[in-house]
Amino acid sequence: MPKGSQTRTFLRQHGPMAAFGGLTLIGIAFIWTAKLWGLGTAFVTAVPIGIMIFYLVISLIAASLRVHNEQAGDNLYYMGFLFTLTSLGVSLYRFAGDVSIDEIVRNFGIAVTSTICGIALRILFNQMRRDPVEIERSVRHELAEMTRRVRTELDSSAREFSSYRRTSSQMLLEGFEEIATQAEKTGEAIQKAIEALSKESIKPIQETAAKLAVISDENLKLFEQRAVKANELAEQATERLNSTSEKITTLVEGLSSSIEHLSIKMNAMRLPDEVIRMELKPTLDAVSQVADLQKRQSEDAVRQAEEATKRVDRQTAAFLESVRPVTGIPEQIAQSLQPVRDLSKTLQESVSSLVAVPRQIAALVNSLNEVSGALRAAPEVQSIEEKTSAYSGKTANDETLTLSGANVADVKPAKQEGKAAEDGKPKKGWFRRW
Repeated sequence: MPKGSQTRTFLRQHGPMAAFGGLTLIGIAFIWTAKLWGLGTAFVTAVPIGIMIFYLVISLIAASLRVHNEQAGDNLYYMGFLFTLTSLGVSLYRFAGDVSIDEIVRNFGIAVTSTICGIALRILFNQMRRDPVEIERSVRHELAEMTRRVRTELDSSAREFSSYRRTSSQMLLEGFEEIATQAEKTGEAIQKAIEALSKESIKPIQETAAKLAVISDENLKLFEQRAVKANELAEQATERLNSTSEKITTLVEGLSSSIEHLSIKMNAMRLPDEVIRMELKPTLDAVSQVADLQKRQSEDAVRQAEEATKRVDRQTAAFLESVRPVTGIPEQIAQSLQPVRDLSKTLQESVSSLVAVPRQIAALVNSLNEVSGALRAAPEVQSIEEKTSAYSGKTANDETLTLSGANVADVKPAKQEGKAAEDGKPKKGWFRRW
């Protein structure tokens, strides 16, 4: 506990008693001393009265020394009575000596004065004290008045609360009815708005669905048309490849028959072995190489045509499978038709390679014609032809080979070289040309 709080508690418990005892002792000591010293009567009387007034003041002002009014009045009365008895005691003590009667009476006057002051102060405090019965009566009167006021206020409050309750109930009922009516109106408005919104929302969807159906039908028709065109192009390409293969086959057969015919003629000509070996071996090798090359090219062309046809079929099936989704139909059609474009390019390349075949065959026939012309220009061959009766009426100067629409022009025989004056043999210029 703090020190200040302890001090206040101590003063409140023991302060009033200590103040009363201390002031009383001080007054008694002063009276005794003043009597013995012979101080003035007025001074000796004024100091005890001042001490009593001082005790009255501090008992009213000091909070820790304050006591009840009745107790304060009793303390002042007893203090004055003690001062009186002290003064009488001093007077009786001095009566044994040479003190006159007047002085003893004067001391009794001082004692009576302090007693009178104490009684006066006690009466003052008693007059200041109110009667408890009167206090109780006034309190009861005030309580009754307050009770009546409280009852009146409670009654008015109860009436106001009941009125407020009725008003609130009526307002709540009216509010609930208004809220219900407004909710019904709002629900109907919301339902109408939702129906209108749903109808407006369904219209673009229906229009979009109709447009999408039309676009799908158009795309399907377009795809069918393009598929038919692709099939027609594939069939035309196949027919062209077949016709080209047939032409190449016919050309090769014609070339083979021409080569066989030429070989039969050469075998019947009975040329010298060395001349035939030297002159015809490169030609026959070239002819066989060209024949093998044409055969391989024909097989490759046929195989490419078959692969292209299969690829077209696969791409067509894949395209049909990809047409099912409606989204992205133009892109899918473009991607699906890309192999058809590649097929057309492949067919063009194959046809261009096949177109080069007649040129090669024509060049080969021209070379054979040159060889044949050179052989006819030789004196030994001419002599052999004159002796051979089977080929006496035939000439090879106007021979023409026509292969698959490609006319092979006659190749004029090489000019006859001049003969040597000594041995009559031909010059070697035509061997160099070969």
